[in-house]
Amino acid sequence: MKRTLASLVLAIAVFGVGPALAQPGSVAGTVVDPDGRPTPDATVLISDQSAVRDTAVTDGQGRFQSGNLPAGRYELAVVLPGFRAAPTTV
Repeated sequence: MKRTLASLVLAIAVFGVGPALAQPGSVAGTVVDPDGRPTPDATVLISDQSAVRDTAVTDGQGRFQSGNLPAGRYELAVVLPGFRAAPTTV
């Protein structure tokens, strides 16, 4: 039985500037399992309303980072074998 990524804690820190300045921003965070352990080698898909804009892979401590993103709202989905994705909007 697959566990849902809704039970994964996706700690996200979003850095950027207001849309009026139209400066690129970034998104970074840590993916951990339901027990709070870092989740290495998980793929994080970063999408806007029209397409996947970037992907990032977590390191050994479950951390990921993506930069040079236009200001706006993004959906993050973690892809990891054994789990179902539960997208989060930031």
